[in-house]
Amino acid sequence: TPSNSSAASDVYKRQVLRTVHPYSAANPPFQLKIVMSPNKIPAEKGFTGFISIQLIDSQGLPLTALSDVVITLTSSNTDVISIPAIAVIKRGSSYCKVKFRVMGSTGSSIITASAQGFQPCNITIRTVEPGSIPSKLMIALNPSILLPDGLSHEVIYVQLLDDHDRPVKADRDIRVHLSSANLDVGLSDDHLVIEAGSYYGCASFTTKFTTGRTAIVALAENLEPDAEHLYIKGLIPMKLAVYSAIPL
Repeated sequence: TPSNSSAASDVYKRQVLRTVHPYSAANPPFQLKIVMSPNKIPAEKGFTGFISIQLIDSQGLPLTALSDVVITLTSSNTDVISIPAIAVIKRGSSYCKVKFRVMGSTGSSIITASAQGFQPCNITIRTVEPGSIPSKLMIALNPSILLPDGLSHEVIYVQLLDDHDRPVKADRDIRVHLSSANLDVGLSDDHLVIEAGSYYGCASFTTKFTTGRTAIVALAENLEPDAEHLYIKGLIPMKLAVYSAIPL
């Protein structure tokens, strides 16, 4: 008859074996999701923006990585957009951020992300000629869905656009006031600054342990405001249990 310690060891081994490939048995399979920021990309050589790659289930809810997830990235047109070949979603996170670089040409490139056990995804990044006189703000939330984890996430991106929706570079520091309509799900930074010589600025949102949605609003003097919805979805941590041995 096996001892209690050996039985616990057997249970532990079986649990480890079940989590070696934690996503491969999902039906329908779990997915990757790509979001880009800012929304309008100038065809200026050296400009950098961000994509986020997020783990989501079949209902669009964010997942927490049980182990590091290695993401393979490709750009279909490296004359337009350059991107690193590999990214990693760290254990305990639901997404990672990756910088992309504009090569200086107008055009488009399809960015594809793939990982073992997940359905791949892609996004098309288009570059356009910059504008000259800013008239409005545009918000991008990247990613636009967060877990109710009580953490701060740099997800709010605000850029300048002209009347033809072309990206515009700031000729001076521009202070943008931010607000969140639903304080029950979290708090946004109260402002960001689009620095002189930049096309956009970024700020953070700190979630609470509550699901829901909120509208993020951006306001600046003499510029048309903008608003976008941020969603807080997923499992809510309720209880932390500590055991001296695996419970049987």
